[in-house]
Amino acid sequence: MKNPERMLYQNNNKGYLMIIAFIALNTVYTVFVLNAMDKDRGIGIFVMLTIALLLLGFLTAIKVRIYSLPWSIFALAMGFFQFSRLFFTTVNLEETHAFLLNLILILSSVICVAGGLLSVIYTAKRNRLK
Repeated sequence: MKNPERMLYQNNNKGYLMIIAFIALNTVYTVFVLNAMDKDRGIGIFVMLTIALLLLGFLTAIKVRIYSLPWSIFALAMGFFQFSRLFFTTVNLEETHAFLLNLILILSSVICVAGGLLSVIYTAKRNRLK
């Protein structure tokens, strides 16, 4: 921003849109993984985890938009958690589909971490202006 004082009056739309993009990519990932998962107890755990992640993601997006530092840090943690899902989600897919789903998962985690980091930086700048 050219005029730093404007941060006192404007919302953090960049961080907000990044977290919303994380939610959208996580939804796409979930839809395709659920179609390929075996129908057992694991699917219930996966669905509950995904619902919690989406609800917390939306709450994080709203709080990041108003420059909340704890929620910006939580966005970083959410991005790292999303990346860790790469290692404990096991689904039997064709090689091409597995690559694309892993790419979506990695992209969503990078976007979430970037949104959280950007929000931490903007929040620190904004707090210095107060």
